[in-house]
Amino acid sequence: MVMLVAPDSEVDHLSELFSRVDVAARRKYYGDFVLEGASSFADVCAAYGCEMPPELAGLTLDEAMRRRAPRIVEGDAVAISRLLLIAREIASGKVVKVGLKLERIGGK
Repeated sequence: MVMLVAPDSEVDHLSELFSRVDVAARRKYYGDFVLEGASSFADVCAAYGCEMPPELAGLTLDEAMRRRAPRIVEGDAVAISRLLLIAREIASGKVVKVGLKLERIGGK
């Protein structure tokens, strides 16, 4: 735990500063894009120019992720083709929100 002592006049400024760090940290971990788990995996592959594995044809992002990681929990990542899909939110055993990271040129 970290404790910060500051005058009342600085609380709003510090709150804003730390909330920006939180957003940046979430983006770094969960990816730059948020997609719905019910989205078509084929559509996502087409939009981002990646090859779709035939065994995942006709599935949603949720179904494709659970096919690769049957006991998926929030924060789990599944690599498919050149996409890295991160489970951002799970409800009733289904991936509701998916973070998307694309493979970067040069491995970055």
